[in-house]
Amino acid sequence: MKRYMSLFLSTVVILFVLSACSSNDKQQESAPTGNPPTDQTATFDNHEQIIAGLDLNQYIVDHIGIQSEEGIVFAAHEVLGTEVKENKLRVYVWAKAIEYNKKGGELQEGSAIQLPLALFIEQLQDGSYQITQHYLPQEGVNYMDEIKNIFPSTVIEEIKNSSGRSERLTKEILTQAKQHYSSKN
Repeated sequence: MKRYMSLFLSTVVILFVLSACSSNDKQQESAPTGNPPTDQTATFDNHEQIIAGLDLNQYIVDHIGIQSEEGIVFAAHEVLGTEVKENKLRVYVWAKAIEYNKKGGELQEGSAIQLPLALFIEQLQDGSYQITQHYLPQEGVNYMDEIKNIFPSTVIEEIKNSSGRSERLTKEILTQAKQHYSSKN
């Protein structure tokens, strides 16, 4: 119980520090690679297939995860909803990232973060898809206003209904870390 309370408090502190240190750095971030987005109307017929073709967990590691020690950050997510708006596929997820390190033969947890995240996906000229930016709510007194500005009401309900989400994602991340570190032996 003390470990979970410590993890919870650590997460809260990390989120607070993150919001103070990176006011605009990670609120809107672009990851341009490949061909530029097309000016034509994009085709987003099969959201699940588009999402499956992108490595959302790696995007979360690269853009949201925090590495505070010499560990490796692993991530997992749960899709809360999708919509097409302004010629972009918006994918709303609950993202979680945890740093793990192996010391003395044991996995040790480092920094961690979990939060709702809006990913914006555009279709490129070659027909492929790319995450071009993301938004996350800033912690603090305006947190709920940020949530309301970023997410549609149906997703806000999903954000509130966490029912074991954190535990499921932690379990998935721990499995990734165990697989990674067992392959290193």
